[in-house]
Formats: sequence, structure tokens, C-alpha cells
Amino acid sequence: MNLSTTIDRITFYVTAAAIAIAVTWAAAYSFIVSERDAELQQRTSQAGNVSLLFEQHTLRILHHADTYVRAARRSYDAGGYAAVGDFISHVPLDTGIISHLMLMDRDGFVRYISSDPGAQSEKSSSDREYFQIQERAKADEPYISFPHRGRVSGLQTVRYVMRLTKPDGSFDGIIFAAISVPKLVQFFDSLNLAEDSVFLVVGTDKIVRSHTYAEKHKSTKTTFAASVLWDRLAESPSGIFEENSVLDGIARIYAYRKIAEYPLVAVAGISKTGIHHVGSNAIAVALLITLCILILTALVRDKIMSHERVLGAVFDTAADAILLTDERGVITSANPACERIFGYLREEIIGARLSQIVPMLGAPPTGSEPATLVDRMRQLLGGTQELVGKRRDGSELPLLFSLIETTFGRVSFFTCFLHDYSAQKLMQNLLRQSEGRFKDFAETASDFYWETDELHRFTYLSERFAHASGVSGIGLIGKTREESGISAVDPHALRSHLDDIDSHRAFRDFVYARERGDGTRMWLSISGKPIHDDAGNFLGYRGVGTDITASIEARRELMKAKEEAEHANRAKTIFLSSMSHELRTPLNAIIGFAEALDMGVGLDDPKRRSESLRLIVSAGKQLNELIGDVLDFAKIEEGRIDFDPEPVSPEAIYLECLPVA
Repeated sequence: MNLSTTIDRITFYVTAAAIAIAVTWAAAYSFIVSERDAELQQRTSQAGNVSLLFEQHTLRILHHADTYVRAARRSYDAGGYAAVGDFISHVPLDTGIISHLMLMDRDGFVRYISSDPGAQSEKSSSDREYFQIQERAKADEPYISFPHRGRVSGLQTVRYVMRLTKPDGSFDGIIFAAISVPKLVQFFDSLNLAEDSVFLVVGTDKIVRSHTYAEKHKSTKTTFAASVLWDRLAESPSGIFEENSVLDGIARIYAYRKIAEYPLVAVAGISKTGIHHVGSNAIAVALLITLCILILTALVRDKIMSHERVLGAVFDTAADAILLTDERGVITSANPACERIFGYLREEIIGARLSQIVPMLGAPPTGSEPATLVDRMRQLLGGTQELVGKRRDGSELPLLFSLIETTFGRVSFFTCFLHDYSAQKLMQNLLRQSEGRFKDFAETASDFYWETDELHRFTYLSERFAHASGVSGIGLIGKTREESGISAVDPHALRSHLDDIDSHRAFRDFVYARERGDGTRMWLSISGKPIHDDAGNFLGYRGVGTDITASIEARRELMKAKEEAEHANRAKTIFLSSMSHELRTPLNAIIGFAEALDMGVGLDDPKRRSESLRLIVSAGKQLNELIGDVLDFAKIEEGRIDFDPEPVSPEAIYLECLPVA
């Protein structure tokens, strides 16, 4: 081989190597740029998805707080401060979410706090912004405060505040639920997000309510006014933007969502730290990639196939219908559950518009169907809706409908999840009917219903109890029967009843007295049976109570009438005993003088005979009057008497009493 040939070969190999390196570098550059764009797109999509989760998470916590606060306000409407205090003292709290409930009076002093029922503040909190806002408020709307450290509780919380209003409309204080600031953002720790990512809840007043940064869960009054968020929010209630944080200067991709019903915005910021950049060492990287590309290709291919198998298994075995549609709302894929739920073969569904099986998404006559269908679908993003589906046979079924929009480059598609909850709907209707039936029975029955826990404290009293007693059942929740006020009870019956209670036995017709709201006494008869869980653990009692005041009073009236009748009967016996003597006196006179005349005594003396006859007549008249008096007493007992006034001559009565001459 001559020198020229050797040089030609060296030139060929060098040229080939240079071309190979150039091609490899170009491929590496393209690969790195592609990876960077893909990761950027992935983090953008991640920010959007996480912001949706964060919005729903925050909304659930706010609804949780709203439930407690409105229940406390209903107690206030029913019984003022004391009723709220009783409610706060006994209501069970999920302290991981709501650290405590608090009532402040119209002057800003703490009256009741759930974490320490006896605590009262010595310093007014009327300087707090949430107190002043609700004091000035005209509308009955909740307010979510800045983060505060409680002067009584010492906890750092966001306060969900509502005002208390007197019947005349004047301000009477506030009730608030203290939401743990870490709880709003704690699920951040469980997500494997890029370093320096952040969550924020920002008020539309541009003040941060809670946030996470490197110092986890640090919450202070922080403004977010300089962010471009507000320009974007003016255009759309949800979206994505990039900026260097106005709080710490870190570059992030931010996804935001306006929280429905509240003047708050949920913001998720995914850090851009770690996204690949093309540098001066790209050629070295290209050489390394050239050596590893075959191995990586094989590994990636296996990993992709593994993921496809997992996703395919989930897709095919899911109990709910899962549909994929293109950006026009045309179904491009359907899982087997669609056939079972809607009665169509997958081949019949694919190619049809989503409105075929969910007619409520269909276009109105005035619009074009594809545009209107997709617009309607986009309106439903970010939540679960109750819609009505249509089977192949034309029958309807209730659906829980949710969907996600995914974008790759300029191409968008929707993933739709449709849950057939016909069975749940049926159970809900049956339960609603059962509850309505029970409520009707409870409201119309003369009896009332009650329930206690394992410590024998009341957990439920039906409204009939308040109607019967004049005492609100809410005020007795959390108290035992003894604490609720037993006025009078037979000691032996009470011991027997307490023995039944302690032994968890059923009991019937335990009678006791209690004071009504107006101070009068009422009598109750209660019966109950113990309740246990599936493991046999005692949970408390359920039972029924009856107001037997009328029966007790009727029994007392009967006893009184019986005593009066017995007294009258004794008086009648005494009267008849004395009356028999009075009747015999004139009767003996008649018999005596008549016998004397019969024996001829005084017949020869006309004057004496005349006097004897006069006495017989007088005694007969007296006997007649006595008999008339007896008849008058009978009339008095029957409730009727006739008065017959007549003149009486004392002289004649005197002469009748003189002895016979």
C-alpha cells in the first residue's frame, strides 16, 4: 500500500468519524431539546392536574367548616349564646381539620371555645380584621380570614367566620371554625413534585391565606398583588402562567383555579428546576448517548410495553365506563364496561358523538353540534356532575360524569368517566322515603323518640319532646337523664331503672317527672332497648317516651272523686242513723196516743180525748215533714232542689212543744 492510498484511507476514516460525530451530536441535540420540551409540557400538565386536586381539597375543607358554623348558628337562633356554648361543648370535631370552634360576643370577648369550654378571654379581639369585617357586613356571607395565632388557643389557623344577628337585624357577635393552616396544604408532602414546588390559597383581596415553601407550613399575612395571576384571573377562572415568584424569586409554572362559592384562588406552582438545558458538553453527551442508545431503547420499549399492559388491564377491567373522545367530542375508544352499562357493542359506540349516550350534552337547535358539545364538555371540567344517560333500548339511567382534557402539542382529547349509580340512586330514594316516613311518624305521633350513647348521654331527641315539654332538645344533647332534670321519681323504681341501664338491659315504662319550660311539672314514661355493633360492643340506647301527664292528673282526679264519694257515703250513713231517731219520735207519739184511745183511756173526758187526737195529728204532720226533708236531701244529691218559702209562726211551734194538760 503506497502513501497516497494510506492518506486517502486516513482521510476517509477521519471524514467518516467527523460525519458520525456530527450526526450523533445533531441527534443528541435534538433528543435533549425534545426531552426538555416534553418535561416542560409534563410539568405544565402536572400543574394543571394538581391545581384541580388542590381546589377540590380546599373546597371540601371549607364545606366541612361551613357545616359546623351553620349548625352553631342554628343553635344561636334557637337559644342564644348558651345554646351555642352547649353545642360547642359537645359537638365532636375532626381536630386535624377544624382545631376548634369559637363564639365571640358583640364586644369581641370569647364566650365559648370548644378546645377549652371554660376558657374566656380577658382581652377583646374586636381589633381582628375578621371581627371588624363581619361587624360592618350587611350581607350574611362567610369570611375567610388571614392566618392568625389564637390568643386563647395559641394555634395558627385560618378562621371561617359568620356573624350572629339578633331578630332585629343588629350585630350580636361571631362564630368561627378555626381551620388548621397545615391541613390546607399537607397533602403537598405526599406528592412527588419537583423541588421548590408550592401550593397557595390566595384571597381575591390579593392576600395569601396559606402557602408552602422551603419552610414548610409557615403562614403569615403575605401579599400576592404583584403577580400576573390577577390579569389571567380577569380573563378566565382557571389557567396556567409562568413567572418568577413574587415571594421568593423562583421560576415556576403556575396553575390556578378560582374556588367556587368563595373569594379564593387555589394556586399550584411546579418548579422549573431540573429541566434539561443544552450546554457546551453536548458532544460528549452525544458520544455517551451513542454508546447507550441501543440499551436505552430496549429498556424504554420494555417499560412502555409494561405500562401499556397495566393501563390496558385497568382500562379493560374498570367497573365504570371509560371513553376517549377527540376534540370534536367523537368517541374514539371505549372499555368493555360501556357495553354492559349502555347496551351498545364497542364497535357501535366508537365513531358516535358523546351526546348519543349522554343526551344532556347535545347541542341546542340554535348551535352547531360539535362546537356546542365540546364547549359543554369543557364547562364540566374539574368536577363530578349528575347527568342522565341513555341506553341502547332508550331507557334512561343516572350517571356520575367527570372528564379530563389532555393536550399534546396542538391536539386535544377528552377522557370521560361515567359511573352508573342507578343502584345508589334507588337506595338514596328508598332511604329518603324511609327517612320521610319516619319523620312523618315522629312528627304526628304523640310519643317522642330519643337516643343515647355508650355513656348514657343524649345524642338525639325528636321534635315532639320540645312540643311536649317546652324545653329544646338541643339543650339536652350531651347530658344524661339525671343531668337533664328528674324532678320526682319513686326511689325503688329509680334504683331498678339504673340497674337495668348499668346492665344494658331493655326496660319499659320508667316513669319520672321533670319541669316544663314554663315551670309546671310534667310526667313522662319511657321505654328503651340497648343497641350494639356487629362485634357486640354496647353503643347506647334507643327508645320512645310518652307524656302521661294527662293520665296522671286524671288518676289523681279519680282518686279525689273517690275520696269525696266515700266521705259523702259516710255522711249519709251518719245522717240516716240520726234521722231514724227523728222519725221514731213522732211515730211513737202517734202509736202511743192511738193505743191509749183504743184502750178507752180518756174517752170519758172530751177535753182529754180532743187533746190526744190533736197530738196524734201534730205528730203525723211532723212525721210527714221529716219524710219531706229526707226527700229534699235526695234531690240535693241528684243536683236539683226546689225552694218553697212559707211563713212560720214561732208561737205555734212553742205551743206544740208544751206538754199535754
